[in-house]
Amino acid sequence: MEPFERLSVVITVARNLVEILEKETDHLRAMQVEQIDRLQGEKAALADLYAEEVAALRRDPALLGGLDMAVRREFETAMRAAQTAIRRNAQAVDAARHVVEKMIRRLGRSSQAQGGAPAYGPTGASQGAAGSLGRRAEDGAAPQLERGRVIPVAFDQQV
Repeated sequence: MEPFERLSVVITVARNLVEILEKETDHLRAMQVEQIDRLQGEKAALADLYAEEVAALRRDPALLGGLDMAVRREFETAMRAAQTAIRRNAQAVDAARHVVEKMIRRLGRSSQAQGGAPAYGPTGASQGAAGSLGRRAEDGAAPQLERGRVIPVAFDQQV
């Protein structure tokens, strides 16, 4: 592939990746999980292609030297936009993760405050106050799953 064509591909991939990352970041901030799921396939494909193309350019830095200055500036602008979008997206993912973890901790504390009702464990299984899946019958029979209690919860859908 000619240097101009290769750079055009990288610029296009970077712009498309920025577009997807910005959409995902907006959906993360609005906690629109369904919308985020729809973007994952395209985001992964673009991120992989972006990484491959950038690695190829790093292996052949002379490729940029023979190109017109305007093309190199356009490439530089696209790369900076991609890095900014990647950084913002990572921050939004971290913020959403923090919100979810905080919510889980609060739900656990609320559940414990209501008399040790079952809480969700690391595997997602319901765990009683002693950390088992429920109460074991007096005779040693298989554990009986405890029924959960309703606890009031309110969510602010903005991150």
